[in-house]
Amino acid sequence: MAYTIKGSDEITNSADIIEGRDVSDRIDYLEGERNTLESAVIEAQEALSEAESAWIAGDEPEACFDATEFNEAVEEASQALKEWDESEEAEELKKLKALYDDISRDSTLIRESYFEDYAQQLADDLGYTSSKMQWPYTCIDWEKAARELQSDYSCVDFDGVTYYTRD
Repeated sequence: MAYTIKGSDEITNSADIIEGRDVSDRIDYLEGERNTLESAVIEAQEALSEAESAWIAGDEPEACFDATEFNEAVEEASQALKEWDESEEAEELKKLKALYDDISRDSTLIRESYFEDYAQQLADDLGYTSSKMQWPYTCIDWEKAARELQSDYSCVDFDGVTYYTRD
């Protein structure tokens, strides 16, 4: 069963169905988080540089320039970025980018272990079966039907788990 996730929702290789647009949105969200932290580092460094330049130029009224506060701001911002780069979110971003190299925003990925259920649902959605509780539905070899359907799909690996996709 497919569901739409928000960009702030984690995407893992345990999902039965993953939409390419959700992968793209999650990548954008995670990159945005990292970019915000990176911007904070740059802003803190620029503030330090501007304060030093003002002091050197004599625009700073104090006789002695104390860069401690500016250096602390740079250090705090740099530490926050470093922690993010070592976080589970950073690892997720890396895995999602690797996955997105093999798919498109319009892709739907079906986990290999879910594919037989997907084939049954697809047959129902397309009207190929009239009722699940009577013949011929009860006689269909869904494993074989799923294998034949898979021939129209490509395989992609998402962190060690095989998914099938058809763009």
